[in-house]
Amino acid sequence: MPKIAIVCLIKWMDKSGYIRENYDYYDIDMLSSTDEEILNYVLKTKPDVVGISAVVSTTYDQVKRISRLVRQACPDSWIVLGGNMAASANVILNKTAVDICVQGDGEIPLVEFLEYVKKNGKNWNYDQLYRIRGLSYLDSNRDLRFNGFGEMVPADAIPFPDYEILALGLKGHLEALKNYFRIGSENFWFIQDSRTFEAGRRPNLAQFWVSKGCVAKCTFCQRTNNKYRIFNLDAMEEHVKLLRDKHDVGFISVLDENFGSNRKYTHDVVKTFNKYNMLWIAGGVRCKSVNGEDAKFYKENGCCGLKFGVESGSQKILDMMEKRFTVQDVFNARKYCVEQGIYSPIAIMLGMPGDNEKTVLETGEFLGNMVYMEGLHPKKLGFDIMYALPLVGTPLYEYGQQIGVIGKGIDEEEGYLESVSDSGASKLNYVNLNGSSIKDIVFWEFLVLFEATRAYLKNVRHYGKQNLVNQEFRHRIVNELWQKNRWSRIRKVFSKNPMFFSKLLRYILVYSDFLASLPRSLVYPVVKNLLLFEFILMKLPYTVRAKLVPGAGIPSIFKAKQSLLKLNIDETEIKPKNMSLRHIVSQSRSHQILNSITEKNDFLIKQGYNP
Repeated sequence: MPKIAIVCLIKWMDKSGYIRENYDYYDIDMLSSTDEEILNYVLKTKPDVVGISAVVSTTYDQVKRISRLVRQACPDSWIVLGGNMAASANVILNKTAVDICVQGDGEIPLVEFLEYVKKNGKNWNYDQLYRIRGLSYLDSNRDLRFNGFGEMVPADAIPFPDYEILALGLKGHLEALKNYFRIGSENFWFIQDSRTFEAGRRPNLAQFWVSKGCVAKCTFCQRTNNKYRIFNLDAMEEHVKLLRDKHDVGFISVLDENFGSNRKYTHDVVKTFNKYNMLWIAGGVRCKSVNGEDAKFYKENGCCGLKFGVESGSQKILDMMEKRFTVQDVFNARKYCVEQGIYSPIAIMLGMPGDNEKTVLETGEFLGNMVYMEGLHPKKLGFDIMYALPLVGTPLYEYGQQIGVIGKGIDEEEGYLESVSDSGASKLNYVNLNGSSIKDIVFWEFLVLFEATRAYLKNVRHYGKQNLVNQEFRHRIVNELWQKNRWSRIRKVFSKNPMFFSKLLRYILVYSDFLASLPRSLVYPVVKNLLLFEFILMKLPYTVRAKLVPGAGIPSIFKAKQSLLKLNIDETEIKPKNMSLRHIVSQSRSHQILNSITEKNDFLIKQGYNP
């Protein structure tokens, strides 16, 4: 992705009168810089202020490492951290070499801080610092100070990716710029649309944003502000034209969190894409933002794919996440896409508080019904399956602290941040948030797929196979890819990765029509026990584990504290307005006196929950 944060900061510094010769940009990420290279760069440039961008909470180890190198090279430099990692300011400021964290939009706070440095150098004037909104820092007593999120820049001042600025960070390695582009006809989303292969189609795929922010407040999502902003259409058109003429782009991937929330603006954006003969996809769309007319209009104007935030097929879990839509809303949105031949991939999240075998089963059944609607077996589509990962600043993280699986002390919080550094949201990194047994948790990923296959086959038996004319090209491509990759899937099962049974399940067994025809009571207990045995091998002492499962580490799921509190959500006992995790956290926060699990259980029962 183009690093839009640095572009925004530099553009705002330019607008505020700063001269390019007085600052620099070093792209550690794109250059994969070693410690020695970082150290030499800082020693050479000797900056007064060093800014580090850290997008999410899984970057803690990198922040600690880089800030240590900067401090070693320039003891008197200010080190400033921006991005969502700044939500962990108390840990960052106490445990790393970072001096200042910027929370919220960084453009205005950064420029105001640079003005402060001009007047004060490296001297700490706490009264003056406190006047700059958006800054977090430790005062003379080592207490955390924060006076609110930074002021947001006007929406029409938010720039589009500037590849000249991005090139500055490459330090002469301009060949790395090609990493911002891909070949559109090699992308799985686009190859399912016959228009991709039209004569004269420009080959490159570029990514950028057409809006910023989100209208929702999902309880697992890390975000510093919830304001939704649309961009300047004329500036966007100039950017699309530049991509076409200078970078040979014919494909666009829209990176918005919330594409389509402003219907008129989105239709104007789509018209602009079509004007420049762009095919496009959008990976962050709310299901309630697309109706049948929208889907038809998008398809006619170059849309090849839309990805909705499905997350769960259980209404209870959607309410816990505060998604603000229904399971039927998701089904309808994907139905509109199927009717127009628009690819619509599915991603789900397991392991939220309240998740259990029943809610996971509901999700699997829902997925099976959705894929039947488009006439493809689940094995040919696949799903992105994640496990809930508590990110700092979210209700999910605070809930983890309230029930005791994430510590509240600085050392304990740092331990958690280290455990999730450079980690994905997989079950191997899962922190048990809902009190279910590990035996159940490691099975959920496959339960979803088993149930999706069952639901699909049940529909086929009752209604016959779907034969959608508008999906013929897409179905042919998907079937060809499935056949082409058959041996690749088998090789993965027998690869050196030690989790043999998990791979066998993932690539073969969960999609078996035969297993789907057998009773659950016959299949699922066997699978559960085999998975648990496989995971127990991961816990063995290293000397033993190295012989049995070479190369295997200990999954974080075994290292983390396990919840003793289990929410069994029963919609007959709970008022819908109280089903959000935010409500649970807020209520528990107001009852800090509740320290023991027993007291917490008593409290939750009074709120309508049945622990």
